[in-house]
Amino acid sequence: MKVKLLFITLIFPIFLFGLGFTNHNDTIRGVEKQEQDSIVKPEKKVKKEKPYIMFIFAMNMLGDVNNIEFGQFTVFTNMDEGVSRTRFSYYLQDNGYAYGPDEKQKFESNLIQEYYVRRIAVNDEANDFIQVRYDCTERHDLPSYYSTILDEEYPCRIIDKVTIDGTANTIIPIYVKYWSQSKSTIGSDKTGVIASHVFMGDEITLIRRGQNRYRIEITKNGGGMDYYTIYEITKRHLKNKNSQ
Repeated sequence: MKVKLLFITLIFPIFLFGLGFTNHNDTIRGVEKQEQDSIVKPEKKVKKEKPYIMFIFAMNMLGDVNNIEFGQFTVFTNMDEGVSRTRFSYYLQDNGYAYGPDEKQKFESNLIQEYYVRRIAVNDEANDFIQVRYDCTERHDLPSYYSTILDEEYPCRIIDKVTIDGTANTIIPIYVKYWSQSKSTIGSDKTGVIASHVFMGDEITLIRRGQNRYRIEITKNGGGMDYYTIYEITKRHLKNKNSQ
């Protein structure tokens, strides 16, 4: 009898401890599961489209054809000035020009004017200049280039016309070098239109205005080209908005 009591006395606490340990493990697993269930899983981020990516790619390829450095070639009319102005400015600065006096720069909603001088001028080059005027129309139905890359509001100013004024030393080299097919179009050195050609949606005209004064005018060829449809800029932008 004493042996039985001793057995029960020894085994029963171990049995109870086993039950308690099992229950304890179950409790821990239950708490862990609740914690896992309560963790908010991060939302899967939708990859954003780059609305201007196809257009930029096309301009870089055309730049290569025209022997223009990467990131510097562009069309002008019917495109956001944020793209065209930036790329053309890179071209001018890469070819030895720098921004001139602040008072000759203008930045308005429908008119942007940039004035450049030679970074290093020798002799008569001190009189050389380039003045680029962009006549624009502000559009609220199209995405601006900077608003798509900076994720902030930035107005879209579509270029209607570009006027580039300067001297013979500055304007003629731009006309000849920036558009490779223009080399065969230059006519006599008379006052007025001396050369003209079409590139995509742009009509580019070289004009002699007077003694050592030349101009390049870039206007729409017909109605120009709808780059926002051709290169799916608007479509990609709307896709981004609808995915938010």
